[in-house]
This record gives sequence, structure tokens and C-alpha cells, in this order.
Amino acid sequence: MLTTLSAAEVSKELAESKACLEDVAGVSVRNFSCPHGRWSTLIETIAREVGYETVATSQVGLNTRRASPMALRRVAVQRPHDATALTRIARGENLWKPIVRNGALDGLKGIFGEAGYAAFRSTVMRAKNAIRR
Repeated sequence: MLTTLSAAEVSKELAESKACLEDVAGVSVRNFSCPHGRWSTLIETIAREVGYETVATSQVGLNTRRASPMALRRVAVQRPHDATALTRIARGENLWKPIVRNGALDGLKGIFGEAGYAAFRSTVMRAKNAIRR
């Protein structure tokens, strides 16, 4: 998780991965999506320094013209939708549920820390999978 690294480690990770991707793709890589959506102002600052123009977070929501390109929100589309449903999502209709869920998860991450949250989530997912069986 980038949010657990020092500034020097984040800088190295972002610069090296950007250079590697550009070498493989043969084009400039200008957009960065935080692994697992974990974002911080440190990541924003370093991403800008190494040449990224945008950074996508896991914060749920729409981006207005005033949104910072270095802290973009997004909406995960995790199942098939018809055109009408996708239009509603694009308009931001009924986003309150994922926004509340995202806020609750951020709260848990704040309480447990990154490692504690990962352990908690793993336990919950194992229990959930055991119930399904």
C-alpha cells in the first residue's frame, strides 16, 4: 500500500513504475490510479512531481469542473447495466449507498490502520464465503 510507504519509497515506486509502463507501451503515461484506491496528499504531490496529470482514488462520486485532477472520484460499475441504468449512474443518481459504504470503510481503515483493516477484511470475507458454502 502506497499510503504505508515513506516519501522516498513512494517517489521511487511511482517514478520507476511510470518509466517501466512508458517503456513497454511506447507512449507517455499521464494518468495514475492508486492501488486499492488508497490516496493521500503525499501521493498527490509525488505523482505530480514524477509527471502524472491525474490521479484516481477510490472515493465514490462524480467529478465537477472544480475537482482536483490529482484526486479524482469514480464510480465502480461491478455488474451489467442497461443504458438507462448507466445514464443514471453517470448523472450521479442513487450514489448515496456506495458513498455511505465508502465512508464506513474509510472509518474502519482509520480505526484499524492499513494492516489491521486488511486483516479484518480478510476475516470477514472468509466468514462470508463459509456461509455461502
